[in-house]
Amino acid sequence: MPFRFVSNLRPQSVPSFERVGHRPQAWLLSSHRLDAATEALAHAVRAAGLDLFADNGTKEAIDDFLDLFLARHAGVIEQIRQRSRALEPRGRVPRPNEVPADLRRTIDDASQEVFAAVDERSKEVSARDLLTLQLSMRPSHLIAKEDYAIGLLIGLGFEREWSRFRVERFTRRNAITLDFWDEVASDARVAAEGVAVYATLGAMDYNTARAASRLAARRGVSRVAVGFAGVNLDVSFVSSYLAGGRRALSGTAPRRYVRLAEIVAGLRDGYRDEKRKLVAFHGLGL
Repeated sequence: MPFRFVSNLRPQSVPSFERVGHRPQAWLLSSHRLDAATEALAHAVRAAGLDLFADNGTKEAIDDFLDLFLARHAGVIEQIRQRSRALEPRGRVPRPNEVPADLRRTIDDASQEVFAAVDERSKEVSARDLLTLQLSMRPSHLIAKEDYAIGLLIGLGFEREWSRFRVERFTRRNAITLDFWDEVASDARVAAEGVAVYATLGAMDYNTARAASRLAARRGVSRVAVGFAGVNLDVSFVSSYLAGGRRALSGTAPRRYVRLAEIVAGLRDGYRDEKRKLVAFHGLGL
């Protein structure tokens, strides 16, 4: 699978690149940034024979919810931070008996609140209307509507070792995304325009990524995206990772890099499990 970097299409980025003689291989424009100026830029990109990715515009909702829940659940987030800092050696994840049952219940309740809020906001966004907006860019590639609840949990620090969430909980959220993908991919306009459609999967580690990609492979998805913007903001360190069971690293490492490797490996292995081919992978915000 060849690698290429996709640049964000902004009114300021185009002249900046032109001044230094840089010609991007492809561009990405999110639906929440679509206006007359960016639409004209998108059409110019396509007229030049370059690929254009039409993103689904969930960044605004993610930012709104992060602000809301970081404030609303500041107490439990601080509990997680304090207990994490107290663990020795540095980078070790907690053992089951080191996370009080009441803290796990609090995290579970807060997570259910996140899920409910995402579900409610999602009802306000018609996949068909969003697709109409994205197709107005005349894209070559398109990121379908997604469920972004897992990304929010990562941003809030509600990791699996603190909550004991089972993989099935994440698989259910990805099933919602795949329903959105199916609605978009089966739209006659997509086939008529020859647009390549991506499903955006959510994962926290190798196990959840593998389960997500197995489900996607069974549903017939051949192009997958994963949002990494929240992962990139993680400043914690770990000394182990989940792949089947928990496995130790030779030392401590930044969790954002370990998680990146876990998720990508899990996606690869999930498709291998199902003996299906992953045609393309897009790391959103990577």
